[in-house]
This record gives sequence, C-alpha cells and structure tokens, in this order.
Amino acid sequence: MKRIHYAWVVAAVTFIALMGAAGFRATPSVLIVPLQNEFGWNRAVISVAVSINLILFGLTGPFAAALMDRFGLRAVTAGALVTVHSATGTSTFTGSNDLVHPEYQLIKEARQTQDFEGYVSWGIGLAKPACMRTFVLEDPARLVVDFKIASS
Repeated sequence: MKRIHYAWVVAAVTFIALMGAAGFRATPSVLIVPLQNEFGWNRAVISVAVSINLILFGLTGPFAAALMDRFGLRAVTAGALVTVHSATGTSTFTGSNDLVHPEYQLIKEARQTQDFEGYVSWGIGLAKPACMRTFVLEDPARLVVDFKIASS
C-alpha cells in the first residue's frame, strides 16, 4: 500500500487553517442585518469595519510568509490557530473568574476553568468531603450548588 506523502498532510492542514481563518473573518458579513437590528448601527459603518478587516487580512499575507520562512509552517500555523481561538475566547461570564472568601467554611476556592460556546465550567475546591445537590433557578437563570456537611 502506498503511503500519502507528508507534504499533502501539511497542505491539508494549511488549507483547513486558512479556511477557518477566512471563515472567522467573514462572519461579520453574515451578521450585518442582525447587528443593524440589534444595535441600530448604520449598514455603512458595519461595512467599513468589515472592509478594514478584509484589508488587514490581506496585508498579513506577506508577513505570514516571512514568519513561515523563518520559523516553519507548523509553528506559524499552530500560533495562528491559537491566536484566532484566543481572539474569540471572550468570556460570556462577566463576574469574577476566581472566588475566594475567607468566611466560607467549606469552599476554599471556586475558579472558572472554561468558557466556550456558552458553556461555563467551574472548579470548586472544598476543605472536606461533602454531599451536594444542584438545581437551576430561573428569572434570572442561575445554577445553585447546595452543600451538606456533617455537623459535629
């Protein structure tokens, strides 16, 4: 059986990365009408912002090529993917990402560990083993974690 040459794998990964970046850059053009309806922005203002984005996307090509010559395709592609992912990683949770309160007897620390596509994950560090139950309240929507500890 004949193996696929490694250059084709590199070409495929590069193609996927470029398509992802182009898709990410082109997303505002799909959102022009919703942005106009939601915020009352003029279509011309939104179009200028998208045009500036497109110009900057085109101007980065020569710099990306120079970086690829210097550091290699793999490193630059990985860096670009991390940059694009980080640029979209704005948090949907607006509160503190690290909750530490000295008066809490059971919870030592609560820290936001992930916020991706509307799913927010938290890690909770406890001082001792405890039973817990969780439930959802509405108006406003919130998750309640209720701990039960043995009393002495």
